[in-house]
Amino acid sequence: MALFPEVKFTKRELSLLNLVVQPSNRTVEQLAQRSVDYSRMHTKAVDVLRLDDARYERMAASLRDPQTRPKEVIAVDDLKSIRDTFGVPSAPNWPVIMKTVDAYDVYLAKEPQTFEDYSWRSRYAAAGAALFREFLVAVPLSDVKDGLSAFTKRRTQLHREMMITEYPDLYTRTLARHNKHESGNTLSAPRGHVLSAGYPAFNGIHPGFDL
Repeated sequence: MALFPEVKFTKRELSLLNLVVQPSNRTVEQLAQRSVDYSRMHTKAVDVLRLDDARYERMAASLRDPQTRPKEVIAVDDLKSIRDTFGVPSAPNWPVIMKTVDAYDVYLAKEPQTFEDYSWRSRYAAAGAALFREFLVAVPLSDVKDGLSAFTKRRTQLHREMMITEYPDLYTRTLARHNKHESGNTLSAPRGHVLSAGYPAFNGIHPGFDL
């Protein structure tokens, strides 16, 4: 399987890119663009954090400790915690979801200045991407024929363009890692450990490719 498979749209999928989706009031095209924005912010943050992996791990450990974790943390770490907090797709808690997405976006609109800022940015971008795709994309588009495929194809297209133009070194390294994996040499990287591509995985997320 290719890292970024060639994208071919059907006529219906192309027309659906202009469909306005609720409750975000964005078109499918805009949803795909925003999804890639989260990936872009996460990738940039991880590119900074990887320069001091030990420091990042100390910060991450304090966040995992319930005794030291800040009460104002809005990050969620996985799909289970997202659904525990915001409801399941069949019964979403829309007021809380929209308030949290807005909180992520307000924070992510600020340019990071410190190492700590980049740490929070990586967490909020990853959490925001997961929440966004779980509820603002998957839920409304699940009832639209070819809606999810139109979103996924356009996001793949935009994401590939972003990685090639903005992170060519990371793209090349990750492509090599992917090809090696596909050839049967399985690679793994625990959280915070450096991948063969030369970039660490934070919160189990490989920069730029899993968001």
